Amino acid sequence: MEQGIVEKVLANELNEKNAHYLPHKAIFTLEKSTKLQIVYNGSVWPSQTSKSLNDAIYKGSNLLNNLVKLVLKFRLRQIVILADVEKAFLQISLVPTYRNYIRFL
Repeated sequence: MEQGIVEKVLANELNEKNAHYLPHKAIFTLEKSTKLQIVYNGSVWPSQTSKSLNDAIYKGSNLLNNLVKLVLKFRLRQIVILADVEKAFLQISLVPTYRNYIRFL
């Protein structure tokens, strides 16, 4: 919350009809630099008549076929530019009307 990645849900918004709470759990790995990782379960159905987050999300095209081509191109060039995209997910924002669908406790 201090970094602005998540926001607190107001008490009067807790029982909204279209809200969906995403189950999650903490994974602790002492050997890694990031010792705590939060894993969300997007396959849970909020009710029997609605879809899970995994069912409703746009999956996009399969990029694995292009991976071999990318690696070969990478090895054939003299100059390579790399970027660290570790925090790229934190730069994604949601339209406020869709934020109810990714709440977590």
